[in-house]
Amino acid sequence: MCMFIREMELFRFKDLELGAILKQEVVFPSPRKEVIQSRRNITWGVLDQLLELGRNEGYFHFRSLDRTKAFIIGTLLSVPGLAGLQQTPEMELDEQEQELIIEDLQVYIFGALRCPLPENMH
Repeated sequence: MCMFIREMELFRFKDLELGAILKQEVVFPSPRKEVIQSRRNITWGVLDQLLELGRNEGYFHFRSLDRTKAFIIGTLLSVPGLAGLQQTPEMELDEQEQELIIEDLQVYIFGALRCPLPENMH
C-alpha cells in the first residue's frame, strides 16, 4: 500500500497540470470517459486487491470496500500543498516537499485503515 500511494503521487508530481486534468476527468463527465475509465479501472483494481489482502490478513480495518476505496481515491486526488493553498502548475514542489507529502498521505491513510505503519514506509 505504501508503494501504491508513493507511485500515485510521484506520477502526479511529474506533471501537476496533468494530475489536475486527470482529477477533472475522473470527477466530471467527459467525452474521453471510456479511455480514462479503462486506465482507471486497472489502477483502482490494484487498490481493491491491496485493501482486500490487507483486510484478509488482519492489517486493515474498514466496513465498506467501496467507501474506503472512494475515501482513499479522494485523498490521493486531492491537491497537494498547504491547507487552503491552491496548488498551480507553476508552483514546483521540490523533492523534499514531495517526500513529506507522500509520507503524510501514508500516515493519514494507514491511520484511517487502523493499521500500524510499516517500519520502512518507502
